[in-house]
Amino acid sequence: MLRYIKLTYYSLIKSYRSKAIKNKTVSIISNNCWGGFMYQSCKLQYNSPFIGLFLFAPDYIKLLKNLEENLKRKFIYINREQSKYKNCIEKDYIIGVLEGTDIEFIFKHYHSIQEIETKWNRRLKRLDFNNMIVKFSDSDLCTPELIKEFENLPFKNKVCFTAMPFPQYKTVKFMREHSKRGHVINEWATSYKYYNFVKESNKLL
Repeated sequence: MLRYIKLTYYSLIKSYRSKAIKNKTVSIISNNCWGGFMYQSCKLQYNSPFIGLFLFAPDYIKLLKNLEENLKRKFIYINREQSKYKNCIEKDYIIGVLEGTDIEFIFKHYHSIQEIETKWNRRLKRLDFNNMIVKFSDSDLCTPELIKEFENLPFKNKVCFTAMPFPQYKTVKFMREHSKRGHVINEWATSYKYYNFVKESNKLL
């Protein structure tokens, strides 16, 4: 019964958000699965290729510093043993390195290179740099210096979730429930408490 009540509740929430969000084509750039969960929470198609994957924080900031040009590059695929993060990756995920860089994408929820290529290219075509939210969090080898770099990047619409306060930065949302852990995890589950994705997306229109 409790499971049924929860499923009904989340179904109603999704229905409400799908009606409330007017910006149906918003693109999300995210260092992990947060973007996918935001799309699902509003019953939107994926208007971004940043779905079902994650990047370690140093690589993510490198990517963002030259985002448009980096997203024109092709992937070179490697395995975990070839990754510079091999000691931090718990499973044998497929890893794509952007050609001409050392930026690694860990394709956590993909089963083949063909699946990656098909979905990445299809979703990349939908990405709109003029209608975009850029998200970061303090997980996966993040440091205060990288959070500062994110704050200084010239994206108009961005947000960063952290497990400790950074009152000097406008884009940081301090998630108190993660403070003992030292970094956020599964931040999509409670991010609406700190950042109204529907409201912020609608502001872009």
